[in-house]
Amino acid sequence: MRAGWEPATLPGDTVLRDYLTAWAEWLEGLARECGGRTERHDDVVLCDLGSPSMFLNNALSLQPPDATDVDDLVNRVEAFFGAGSGGGYAWFNAWPTPDLGTRGFELAGHPPFMLRPAGGTARPTPAGLRIEEVADEQALADFDRAVILGFPLPGLGEGSSAFGPGAIAVDDLHIFVGYDGDEPVATASSHIGARLQHVELVATRPEWRGRGYGEALTWRATLTDPTLPAVLIASDDGRPVYERMGYLPVTRFTLWLGSRAKG
Repeated sequence: MRAGWEPATLPGDTVLRDYLTAWAEWLEGLARECGGRTERHDDVVLCDLGSPSMFLNNALSLQPPDATDVDDLVNRVEAFFGAGSGGGYAWFNAWPTPDLGTRGFELAGHPPFMLRPAGGTARPTPAGLRIEEVADEQALADFDRAVILGFPLPGLGEGSSAFGPGAIAVDDLHIFVGYDGDEPVATASSHIGARLQHVELVATRPEWRGRGYGEALTWRATLTDPTLPAVLIASDDGRPVYERMGYLPVTRFTLWLGSRAKG
């Protein structure tokens, strides 16, 4: 019987596998359009933007660790990122893993993976908030400012660039900015692929939190294509908001952080 993680597994086998497929396509698209590096194996996709922020340099496992030689897998991940420059990197696994702390990785936690069925109606947009989809470099600069100040992207400060102008060219990526007046204050994005909407980069700048802005941006990303289900990785703090929107907890990922010095 098929395990469900083999490269020849047909699309639609499980929502989780479709999610990994969509996420890998998004990471590769960002790296391709933003001047980064990628490397794909049957068991892992590696995408390096060379960013000072580890959360923009990613490894994403495509198979459970018991389907691979773990030492060989770790060696390939370390070699890829060790050949680059910038900050550290984040390694996402959809399953429990062996203790990679013995190889110098830091366990960052087990964030929830959540799924929302297609359809539904967004709550009214809060007064004072205007949501725009990014279509030019100025709007992308506004997105960069809001996401850097509102999302935990250590290594990036105000005036930095999260992705660069190439992000606009990523296939099927929709990027949204929320404005209070002319000030960019909240963000979200949605990448459409593998029959799913992959919601990412939901952030609100601290001084504008508590007004429903983050939820409004999440609704906009969630309903980019209302005929498709939406998926995301949540924080434990954000999980109640997503549950109120109809997102259902499915499983927890295992997140490790790696250092360039290990390469």
